[in-house]
Amino acid sequence: MTYLFKNAHYLAKAGRSYSDFKSLCLLDKSKGIDIGDTYLTDKYCQKFIKAIADTERVKQDDIICSSPFILIISDGSTDTSCKEAEIVLLKSSF
Repeated sequence: MTYLFKNAHYLAKAGRSYSDFKSLCLLDKSKGIDIGDTYLTDKYCQKFIKAIADTERVKQDDIICSSPFILIISDGSTDTSCKEAEIVLLKSSF
């Protein structure tokens, strides 16, 4: 199950499609890694990513709530294809 979460985490970090999940899992199988035969669909990839995001969100909430001071910086830009990108930086004194 750990490998399934790692594959889903990679896809989320790289901004790849959920449909790439099955290919990554098949690659793991070809390397001899036992990942089982269930949970190999893009729907489960979405569930894995949601579970990872929820866990990280709770960790961040705890840090922010227990910090006496926080700094928030936000910036955005638009590239030549009119695609917008936003970034938010949050620092705490925790």
